[in-house]
Amino acid sequence: MRKNNSGFTLVEVLAVIVILGLIMIIAMPTYSVVYNSLKHTTYLNKLKALNVAAQSYGSNTQVLDEVKTKYDLGGSNWCKDIAIRDLIKAGYIISDDDVDDVIRDIYTGKPIGYNINHLNDKEYSSVSLCYCPDTFDVVSYLIKDLDKNNEYYEDEMIRVFVEKNINGDLQSIPQYRKVTNAFDYNSVFNSIRVRARNGGSDVTTEGVYIDFGDTFDGFTDAQFDDDDYVKPYVDKLIALYFSEVAPCNLVK
Repeated sequence: MRKNNSGFTLVEVLAVIVILGLIMIIAMPTYSVVYNSLKHTTYLNKLKALNVAAQSYGSNTQVLDEVKTKYDLGGSNWCKDIAIRDLIKAGYIISDDDVDDVIRDIYTGKPIGYNINHLNDKEYSSVSLCYCPDTFDVVSYLIKDLDKNNEYYEDEMIRVFVEKNINGDLQSIPQYRKVTNAFDYNSVFNSIRVRARNGGSDVTTEGVYIDFGDTFDGFTDAQFDDDDYVKPYVDKLIALYFSEVAPCNLVK
């Protein structure tokens, strides 16, 4: 009586392993793209939720009147920062943390909307509420200031301050720029500094091409070593790379 051998041969097992390996090689890049896309969509949804919360908060408090008053008085900046902490405490949005009143960045885990103008990022992360005189609407958007501790993602808004002569008075005016490709500020900052110190006039880093020409001509080694001295120059260069967006055009 012939024995019935129903098992797989070594060659068949190896063939199956090879085929599964090829399937994984083909599928992994697709999975990575889909995963990153979903992550970015989740992040943008967080931003939208913050915007809605800020507008609701502004409508139910005196903040909305304050923003409109700036325009009525002829002010150049018709925006007001609303602390995310206040939105959470007032019940307009739920905190991502059981201890601190923060909304966290899904990429870094840090509090979202870190504002360099304050020392405590957990307390002073904020959303800007802006009045649009053309449509009589109020819009809001999470806006990040440029800071070495921050990473910036596509479709985010950054705020830079430029000096302008208004009626003979030199004023620091905020401008808003839309990020078109993600970058880490610290990497860009250090790349520009190293390249400029070595006599270069441009650099490509983090997918950002910066042409700084003679911006750093005459800088001493001591000035290059001083982060606070170099930062305003780097901020202006980054601002020039991205297109300016009016506050009222921030929300899609």
